[in-house]
Amino acid sequence: MQVQLLILYPAQQMVRIGLGFHMLFQLKTLILVLLIKISLPWYCYLRNAMIFFYTLIPIFMKIAALFFILISLLSLSQVFSQQVESLHSIKAGIPSITYSYEHALGKQFSINMEAGANWGYYYSNHSTEIIFNPVLKIEPRLYYSVKRRFEIDRFTNNSASFFCVTTSVELGTLEKYERSNLSVIPKWGFRRAMGKHFIFETQMGGGLKFYRGSSQFMPGLDIKFGYAF
Repeated sequence: MQVQLLILYPAQQMVRIGLGFHMLFQLKTLILVLLIKISLPWYCYLRNAMIFFYTLIPIFMKIAALFFILISLLSLSQVFSQQVESLHSIKAGIPSITYSYEHALGKQFSINMEAGANWGYYYSNHSTEIIFNPVLKIEPRLYYSVKRRFEIDRFTNNSASFFCVTTSVELGTLEKYERSNLSVIPKWGFRRAMGKHFIFETQMGGGLKFYRGSSQFMPGLDIKFGYAF
C-alpha cells in the first residue's frame, strides 16, 4: 500500500503540472488572437495609406516644383520689404479643426501649413454619425490688398484678401466612410482680425480631388474662426 501511494503521488503531480501548462498555453493563445484582432485593422489602414501616398508621389513632385517656381518669382523682388508676418493659430469651423503655421516669405506672400482633422456627418441605417479624418494642408498665399490695409492700419494678423492654392491630403477612417484622397483647389479668400488675437477667415473656389485611380471636381468652401498667437 505504501509503495502504491508513492507511485500515485508523482502521477497526480504530473497531471496537475500538465493541466497547468495546458491552461497557460490556452491563455497565451487567447492573448495572441486578441492582439491580432486589435492590430490587424491598424496594419491594413497603415498599409493602404502607404500605398496611397506612393501613388501620389508624381503629383506631389509636380506640385512642389510649381510652388518653388511661384515662391521664387513672387519673393525675388520683395526680399528687402516685408509686411506679411509669420503666425501660429488654432482654427475651427467648416470643414476642419486645425493647428496652423503661416510663414511669411515676402511683402505680400506667405505659405500656410495646417494639420488637424476634417469633420462631417455620415448617414446610415436611419442614424447619423460624426466622423473625423486626419488631414494635412499646405497652401501658398498671395495677399493682394496688403498695401491698402496697411495704410489704414487694419493689417493685424495678416488681415487682407488673398489668392491661394490649397493642397490637402486626407486619410480615410478605419470604418472606410471616406477614402483617402489628395485635393488641389485654387481659392479666393480673406481674413479679418477681431481684436488683437481672434480672427475670422473664409475661402471659396473649386478644384480636383484625386482618389486612387480616379478623380472628381471638388468645390472648396472654408469658414473658420481662430485664435492667433
